[in-house]
Amino acid sequence: MVPKIGVNNLGASGGLIRWNQRVPTYDYAVFLMRKTPPLVYPPTMAGASGRKQRAKPAGHPLRAEVVAHHQRQRILAGAKEAIAQRGYRQVAVADIVKSAAIARRFFYQHFASKEDCFFALYDQAADAALAAVSEACNSAGGDFPQLVTAGITVLIEQIESDRALARACVIEGPAVGQAINPRFEKLIGDFAALLRSGRDGVGASELPETVEETVVGGLYWLLYYALLEERPKRLARLRPQLVEFSLIPFVGAEAAQLAAG
Repeated sequence: MVPKIGVNNLGASGGLIRWNQRVPTYDYAVFLMRKTPPLVYPPTMAGASGRKQRAKPAGHPLRAEVVAHHQRQRILAGAKEAIAQRGYRQVAVADIVKSAAIARRFFYQHFASKEDCFFALYDQAADAALAAVSEACNSAGGDFPQLVTAGITVLIEQIESDRALARACVIEGPAVGQAINPRFEKLIGDFAALLRSGRDGVGASELPETVEETVVGGLYWLLYYALLEERPKRLARLRPQLVEFSLIPFVGAEAAQLAAG
């Protein structure tokens, strides 16, 4: 129903509108616009919407190399988890990118294949373990048995700090096949060189040149089977046995047992 306007109001054409006279819809709209003051919002409400406005982040955008490094580490972390849970042979690139929560195209910006990604993970883990053991030996001081004990203690701590990484590299490494052999040999050789530098002539006259490689290789397989059992406490209890095993060729069974505690 069209509303009625009082007697003293004017229509859009300027004529007098009497009481109870019906006003055309157009005139009524014009009347409202003339009589109703415009709404003025306070400054705090002007332009506001129903949603809470978020502050824009400050600072500069990340550099491309920082973003690339972050993406690479996410992919490696995803590969670690996927391979540790399912095994190297059962994992595909699709599983890695899903675990990493990253687009497949980003994977191939960093790695050529699943094998390439695994080798990067393996190398990173090997370098970190060697650096930690080397630092522990340099900081320990003392005689050769003390250096070996310090190195093995830190190596076990490294493994226990990231079981998924240890399982992915130590247990699943051989599943790669012959392609892993050069990296495995380098790993054994690097730790053997560290062991050789620490003994400083202990038992040098009667030992073969490759005794350190033999010891380190034996340690690797002892750790392999301990991880394969998936018993967390087993590895910690293995420390005295690993120390004794490492020292026997150099100091004899009795001294090795005494050093192992």
